[in-house]
This record gives sequence, C-alpha cells and structure tokens, in this order.
Amino acid sequence: MDNRRIYDLKNRKRLLNFPFRLNSIGWMPHHICFHRHAVIRDFFVCISSDRPDPVERIVNGVLRSSPPRATPSIGFVLPGTRIHTIRASTHDELFFSYPASVLPRFREMFGELHNFTFSWLPHERILELRRELKLLDEPGTADRLDQLAIRLISEIILHRDDSLRDENTLALRIHSIAASLLKGRSLRNVLNSYGMSERSFYRAWREIFSVSPRQYLLKHREDEARRLLCETDIPLSDIAGRCGYSSLSYFHQAFRKSLGMTPGQYRARNRTHLFSLPDDEQVSDQNSLR
Repeated sequence: MDNRRIYDLKNRKRLLNFPFRLNSIGWMPHHICFHRHAVIRDFFVCISSDRPDPVERIVNGVLRSSPPRATPSIGFVLPGTRIHTIRASTHDELFFSYPASVLPRFREMFGELHNFTFSWLPHERILELRRELKLLDEPGTADRLDQLAIRLISEIILHRDDSLRDENTLALRIHSIAASLLKGRSLRNVLNSYGMSERSFYRAWREIFSVSPRQYLLKHREDEARRLLCETDIPLSDIAGRCGYSSLSYFHQAFRKSLGMTPGQYRARNRTHLFSLPDDEQVSDQNSLR
C-alpha cells in the first residue's frame, strides 16, 4: 500500500444504490503531477500533503502560481478543466475521481467547492480506506469505499479551521482580482469594488504570487501570445491586439526582449511543435492525475 497505485472502481459491482459512486481512487505517495495541455473529464477530489516547492500552472487559460505549503490541502478539479503545468512539486496525494454527472449532487451536499488548506486530517478514515482497498475483490467493498470517501471528504470540510477559512477566502479574493486584471480592468477600480487598500492587496498578493502584478500580466500576455503563435495562423497584428499589446512594434519589442527573437521567428522555430487542435486534445481520465 506504500507504492503508487490507481484503483479502478468504475466497473466494480455495487450492491447498493449509493449516489456518489467512485470511478477510481489514487494512492500516490511522493507524487509529482505534470499535465501537458490536458482536459480533465472526470470530477476529482484531491487531498494533498504539504508541498516543499512552488507550483505554476495555466488553468483554463489563466496562470496560477502557488507558493510552498506547510499544511495539507483539499482541491476540487471540475470536468472540462484545462491544465498545463509549468512547474510542479513533489507531494503525497490521495485522490477520488467521480463521473461528471456526480458534480451537481456534490454541490447540493457541500455547496460551492473551493480549494483550501487545513490542519486536521482524519487518520482513522484513511486507515480504514487502506484496509478496504486490500479487500477490493470481495463483494461489497466497492460500496464501502464509495461511502468512506464521502465520509472522509465531509470530515475534512466540517473540521476546517476558521483561521484557515479566512486565509483561503483572502486567497480566493486575490485570485479573483488577478482574473479581473487579466480582463483589462484597472487595479484601482478592482480594489475599490472589493473595498481593499493597495497596501493590504500587495501584502496578500506576495503571499500567493512570486511576481508583481505587472510581471504577472506580462507573463500571462506572453504565454497567450506564444500559444497563438504555435497553434494558429492568426496574423501577428491580430495576436498583438488580442493579447493586449498596444501596437505590433511593441509586440516585437517585448518578444525580442523576453525571448531573444521576434514573434515571427518564434512561430517559425516552433511550427513543428504544434499542439493538437481542440478535437484532438489530450483527454484525461482517471489516469491523468498520475
């Protein structure tokens, strides 16, 4: 049980009509999760250990940066999520995957699903889960695992610390502000709408991102431009406008400064490394989180 393994429960016979039937359980010690333009099809609940290094990913077109973490966390990955990993970190992970059809019932039971860190871990439930996984071929085990997973998730959510809940709420607010900045809104207007001072904002921002808001915007702008250069035949002037560059000449200048080449040269050099078109994209099932 100490080795990495994904337990496939999708076709296991059930004796009960429990509404939260698992597709799989992943027991992943010393795990590093690396996605390449993946599209997640199942609904995942991921329980992770502390993480020694920062993580950077592009999630649904938005650059997300997370600092090293000294506490466990629980995360929810929704069906249809697009993930591309830029930088990953080793950690222990226990995940549960469900068919996409289960998501509405999860929301009915738990409300809005937000990732958060926590300090209390239901060790008894995890030990019970591991015992049941050893009996996977016995009748009724799949039913017990379905119920154990929900009990484990419920206990983590119910025992969530108030202080960590407040911390997570602030993190969600900062990510929301970052998304607004990517849409072209001014920082002052966004902060006014949240009733937040610049001093408080910058202090909270530094806890989440390793770069300044301006660098964050420039990096996201460049990443999107690089993607369009590689994946499409859109004219350079259109890419410049779409990605927020004020002019084609500024687009050339910024690209040359960052990458040492013009956008046209970058496109030519990477033409042989085009990503698949949307219909042919990598589709991740329960094995996608290995």
